[in-house]
Amino acid sequence: MERRANVLVIDSDVMVLEALRLELGSNGLAIEAYADVGEALRALAGGGFDAVVAGVGVLDRVRRQGGTVPVVLVADGASEAAALDGLRRGAFDYVVRPFRAGKLVARVRRALEVRGLREEVARLRAAARGALPREVEEG
Repeated sequence: MERRANVLVIDSDVMVLEALRLELGSNGLAIEAYADVGEALRALAGGGFDAVVAGVGVLDRVRRQGGTVPVVLVADGASEAAALDGLRRGAFDYVVRPFRAGKLVARVRRALEVRGLREEVARLRAAARGALPREVEEG
């Protein structure tokens, strides 16, 4: 049985947070949801997350804390420009409120797929380096 992807969801609006938790959870993802950014960042520091869903305002803190974990931003309609800037600062993708839940689920799943592919490429490169004769590596 395949492991369920673990997604960290951060949103200060408890109603939105609960809706995100329910929607993502009902689509086969394991969800940890936090309204408090400090608590969320402490959980993120503990590791074990495959993706993060958060607002634009916490992106930089999440990126510093989460390393290579992909971040899908949730932006207000008025802050779409900020979400685009977030892409330049390392976010994987974004959705703008109001959005269909399926759209967010699709973006999170795509982020998880890309992360998995990057990890597989890294494993294959490491295996290839280990399989090459020393003189070919230095060549």
